[in-house]
Amino acid sequence: MQKITPIISGSCLCTAVQFELTSQPIRVLKCHCTSCRKATGGLHTVWAVVEHVHFHWLSMRPSYFSSSPQVQRTFCPKCGTSLTYQHADDGTIDVTVASLHHPEYFPPQVEIWISDQLGWDKNHHDFPQHLHDIE
Repeated sequence: MQKITPIISGSCLCTAVQFELTSQPIRVLKCHCTSCRKATGGLHTVWAVVEHVHFHWLSMRPSYFSSSPQVQRTFCPKCGTSLTYQHADDGTIDVTVASLHHPEYFPPQVEIWISDQLGWDKNHHDFPQHLHDIE
C-alpha cells in the first residue's frame, strides 16, 4: 500500500501567489547568510527544502530575481513576500517556512551560514515580552 502524504500549502501575504508541496521536506534549515537576510528583510530565513517535482504553483506566478549566479529567488509581485530559493545545479527548491499555512509544523533542523549570523540575533529571555503589540 502506498503511503499518502498530505498536501502542504502556502501563499504570499496577499494570497495572490499560492503553492503546494506534495511531499514532506527533505530538511528544514535556518539560514543566516547575508543574501537571505537582504532578500527577506529578516534576521534569518527558515527554508523547507523539497524536490522540485513536489512543488507546484497554484495561482498567479511570482516574480523572479537572480540574486547570484545560478540562483533564482521568487517573490509576490503584489505584496513582495519572499517565497522560494532555487539553485540551477540542484533538483530541489527551498520554500520560506513562514509562507506555509502551518509553519508551526516545520521547525528548523539545522542552522547554516552561522558565520554571517548577527551577534545580537539570539534568544533574549530577559527582554520584556508581550502577547501582542505594545499598548
